[in-house]
Parts: sequence; structure tokens; C-alpha cells
Amino acid sequence: MMPLEPMTRTSPGGAPAVWRSESGGDGWTRLAKGLPKKHGYFTVLRDAMDIDELGAPALYFGTTTGQLWIGREGGEEWECLFSNLPPIHCVKVAVV
Repeated sequence: MMPLEPMTRTSPGGAPAVWRSESGGDGWTRLAKGLPKKHGYFTVLRDAMDIDELGAPALYFGTTTGQLWIGREGGEEWECLFSNLPPIHCVKVAVV
């Protein structure tokens, strides 16, 4: 992100991804299977992503356009759970 260059804030080609490091930041893996391949211009706020560590690990993130996504198996494959919600500002996983 570069504040004076607005296009650097979007995902390249409109193809969003989540990036994972298993080496303390020395190397990164792009996780995008199931996410839009183009025209996926949405915003995920800082508090709108969380991890469910019970069972098979899952990641969740919400967008300011009202989509809630789940990344099963640690984000290996993504699915949109809901797409018509109000803007999502915070996602927290809880055991009920």
C-alpha cells in the first residue's frame, strides 16, 4: 500500500488472495482457491479476519461489501458463506 498511489491498494488484476507464512515471514504461500479470479475488488478491515483452531483449522474474513468467507484446511480452499450482509467490520470466532 502506498497512500499517494491508490491503485496499489487493490489486489492485482482484481484477484484477491490470503498469504500464509510458515517460516516466520521468510517465505509466503498464496491462498486463493475459490476466491474470485477477477473483479474481486473488496476491502477486508483489520479486525474482520479470525482463525478457528478447533478441529480442522479454518480462517474467516468479512468484507465491507457484506461477504463472509471461510477458508477451510487453513485457507487452502475458500467459500463464500454469505454475500448479502451489511458491511462487516469485525469477525470473531467463538465456541458456543
